[in-house]
Amino acid sequence: HSKRIGLNFYIHKYKTLLGVDYSQTQNVVYYDNFSISRQYNSIIPILSIFVNNKLSFYNWHLATNFVYQYVPDSMVIRLPAFVLKNSLYYENFLFKKALLMQVGVDCYYNSEFYSNRYMPATSQFYLQDNKKYGNYLLLDFFINLKVKDVKLFFKVEHLNDGLMDVNYIQTPNYPINGRAYKFGVSWTFYD
Repeated sequence: HSKRIGLNFYIHKYKTLLGVDYSQTQNVVYYDNFSISRQYNSIIPILSIFVNNKLSFYNWHLATNFVYQYVPDSMVIRLPAFVLKNSLYYENFLFKKALLMQVGVDCYYNSEFYSNRYMPATSQFYLQDNKKYGNYLLLDFFINLKVKDVKLFFKVEHLNDGLMDVNYIQTPNYPINGRAYKFGVSWTFYD
């Protein structure tokens, strides 16, 4: 079972949400380093501090989500200490306000931590203490267009794949997807 308490504070003038979450979890069932299920009976406290902010300067926007996580007893629950997600984009109406366009970059980062291994036979994640994963930046480029009820998007995921001498692995033996090009159309019909 678990208990959770949180406190959020929104600063309207700066479009900023500050928050603290504290939770206590007990009797956690987990899979140990040999993928054997176990139960951890002690209380595990988890502290999260976060900042969500949206800055705008004319047609430029920066949306930031930053999280700090602390687990004093990281023997069972493992989390990266820092997680950062940013979106920097330009947004404007074109063609006499008939077309709304967004062009920008999303970035994601998490600090190094002992991420869990995956066992395909049981479809479960289990603990590992051999290597830390993380500590690199993932970049996505996007273009979003909207004309009346039609939305179009084009996205290059993991834009920086192969540009840095880094093995992009979040879970041991399972690399993150390489660069991918995606596009789509959404058209809302009304009766």
